[in-house]
Amino acid sequence: MHIRSFAKISGVSIATVSRAFNPNGAIKAETRERILRLAAKHGFTPNIHAQRMSSRTSSVLGIFYSFSAEPIFDYYNMELAQQLAFEASKAGFTAQLELSSAEDQQQHLRQLVQNRALGGIVLVAEGEESAKALLSGIESCPSVVISTTPWSNSPTMGLVHLNVAPGIDLALGHLLQGKHTRIGYIRGKADETKLAAYQNFMRSKGLIVDPAWISAPCSTFAEGGAMAVELARKGLSAILCATDILALGALHDLTASGLNVPRDISIVGIDDLAFSSYITPSLSSIGVPRQQLSQSAVEILMRVIRDDREGRSRPQYVHTVNATFTPRGSTQVLTPKGKKISPQKDSLSLLHKKPNKNG
Repeated sequence: MHIRSFAKISGVSIATVSRAFNPNGAIKAETRERILRLAAKHGFTPNIHAQRMSSRTSSVLGIFYSFSAEPIFDYYNMELAQQLAFEASKAGFTAQLELSSAEDQQQHLRQLVQNRALGGIVLVAEGEESAKALLSGIESCPSVVISTTPWSNSPTMGLVHLNVAPGIDLALGHLLQGKHTRIGYIRGKADETKLAAYQNFMRSKGLIVDPAWISAPCSTFAEGGAMAVELARKGLSAILCATDILALGALHDLTASGLNVPRDISIVGIDDLAFSSYITPSLSSIGVPRQQLSQSAVEILMRVIRDDREGRSRPQYVHTVNATFTPRGSTQVLTPKGKKISPQKDSLSLLHKKPNKNG
């Protein structure tokens, strides 16, 4: 359907229809909602490219990642970017994912803002300093940060705080209920909040927090596997991994070492990736609600854009999304002493057995 025909059906001008589909368009909320309802009813879809040509503001939403020297773009961030793109499209934006290096990112972002190529920015970040450095000098562009850190002074007018502590508490509580007290932790990159949540729970329950039970930071399948075997040698009954990727590496290498997961040792990941429930055993994982994070980020961004359009002062919008936990096949109740000890003892002995000259 041509926009002219739809405008006639709606009883408004073509310009009003265009503004209704433009996130930055100056139009009353009730008018926008009425036009969008009619569009859904009649199957009308605007020509996004024509809108960009006729508007001084962009309907492109830039998605940036800022963690360290290089953007950490793994499976979790890929799933998050997909969800952000979906929520952005529902709000009339076209998502543009940016994965340039940290050195090039700031200059590229400033160039995009100066050229009005972006209508808004969603920045996924862990460190407050790196985010502030990246966003410095582009305050004119509405932006929202998604972070596991609850910043007291966000560099943007929007902050979506991913609170991982509730999910970690649920997971560790699940292990504790299963009689696990010797619980190790495989660290990830930029995981200070996760590490703190692990340590806080263990101490709050009077459990040992042994530095030897905490690995060095790592990020790959291979590193997760190697760290898991090393921790298993220390007699741990369960391991929490900072990501599902590390947990999958742990599952692989522990099994290759002769241990049975979860009979000999339980494993928990963080992220609850789409494929984590389809492996064997299925992975118990702390879930990160990507849909909630994305919806909150886009909703806050729309509020900031609306405030700017209507000349209001920018308040600080903050929304917290709590992590969850889904127990699956990689965890089970610890076998009591005196019952079925032989398989575990035999398996653990394989980890300590020195290879002979023939390998």
